[in-house]
Amino acid sequence: MGKGKINSQMKTVFDAFKERPLTMLMTSEVTGIRTSNICRYVAKWLKEGEIQLLEYTICEISKKNAGYYTTDRNLFK
Repeated sequence: MGKGKINSQMKTVFDAFKERPLTMLMTSEVTGIRTSNICRYVAKWLKEGEIQLLEYTICEISKKNAGYYTTDRNLFK
């Protein structure tokens, strides 16, 4: 996969988390990007302070406990 496609995917994922808090699975469903890629992006952004875990509760899709993340700085705690 080329670097341009990765940057494009990262922007798509970042923007999805900015629209509303989502789990990684929900983000995958919205964007069509594999959850494994989203996990890598989230790990990178957590280290950089670009994303924040807002709450850990039931995912709307899996119905299991999962983290809801946001890149919207207005929602950061």
